[in-house]
Amino acid sequence: MDIGAAGTLGSTGQIPTGRFNGKMIVVECMLDGDALPWQADWYRKKVEAVEGPHVDEKYRLWYVDNANHTDPTTETQQTHAVAYSGSVQYALRELSAWVEQGIAPPPTSEYRVQDGQVHVPASAAERKGIQPVVHLKVNGGERAEVAVGKAVTFTAQIAVPPAPGRVVSAKWDFEGVGMYPDAAELGDPTSETVHVTTTHAFSKPGTYFPTLRVASQRESNPGTPFARSLNISRVRVVVNE
Repeated sequence: MDIGAAGTLGSTGQIPTGRFNGKMIVVECMLDGDALPWQADWYRKKVEAVEGPHVDEKYRLWYVDNANHTDPTTETQQTHAVAYSGSVQYALRELSAWVEQGIAPPPTSEYRVQDGQVHVPASAAERKGIQPVVHLKVNGGERAEVAVGKAVTFTAQIAVPPAPGRVVSAKWDFEGVGMYPDAAELGDPTSETVHVTTTHAFSKPGTYFPTLRVASQRESNPGTPFARSLNISRVRVVVNE
């Protein structure tokens, strides 16, 4: 008995064949443990088998890194993952423009599948899709060890892929508790790449995972919470007595 087919038929009403009318944008989360990332690639291949060289005329697949099957709800989850709902809102606006105005959306994400794992390029320009990419460092690396009260320096590069939106927000969570109370200065709001830097000193010993959460917005509007594509980057700081 084909359990997979039976389950799919029960939840969707049909077995996916890759055949559909109209246009489609698939948003897939890289940390999804329920709808696994490779499954989106499986369906993309189904569409490619049907559409051949015309697949880009009606289909996109965008991977969203550091996002799970559901949006994070606890403070601990906020330090490890971002909400994907803003990327879905972004995609819906792109789909509307594609269908109603003939404006093609950003291209499908670049990726490779190896041993059941989906790997994406390190840079936003190579990765494509819509999600901003952020690389955070502390004292020039991924880990720093300092004494209590001694400041460390955080630097980050935030870049957007070839897509309409620009970076509209970058917030620090130095203690790694999921609160993000401190906003970073972004500089030129029209730039595809933003560099931010700051310093911070820890008052108590321990191991901390400072996090920078960033957002781009489809219309580059910092005043709206909607259609924001989020991402995060973390480092480790060990604070000794």
